[in-house]
Amino acid sequence: MSFNKFEDRVSRILKVTDRIKSEQGRTVVYAANITAPAQEMLRRAEFVKEQGGKCIMIDIMTAGWSGLQYIREQNLGLIIHAHRAMHAAFTKEPQHRNLHAHDSKGRKAVRGHGPARRHCCGQDGRPERGGCGDRLVPQV
Repeated sequence: MSFNKFEDRVSRILKVTDRIKSEQGRTVVYAANITAPAQEMLRRAEFVKEQGGKCIMIDIMTAGWSGLQYIREQNLGLIIHAHRAMHAAFTKEPQHRNLHAHDSKGRKAVRGHGPARRHCCGQDGRPERGGCGDRLVPQV
């Protein structure tokens, strides 16, 4: 990414948090998003620590639980915020559900139908009231 580079962003934001601490006496914690492939996440986490950061954030929807575990096992001494980006789109919005999670007894815990928004919209492209019901088309 040629703009908003990770290192520049972290350095600048941590300088601002330091300034807020010295001027206002407030402690601000910045959770730098390190989500990337495992080795890049580690490099980013180490950079945050070297710059004096105290917290990192990992998007567990894209990095996965094993990515989170990998960083946790490095024992970097940083707070880890496990962020669930897009969680609501997967589990809360009836027109976007695409998970079939089951509980320990095999019952459906989260109903899902696949990314079906385009099949649930009215002529104006906005979601219709009442959901999609039987108009869902399986995604192939």
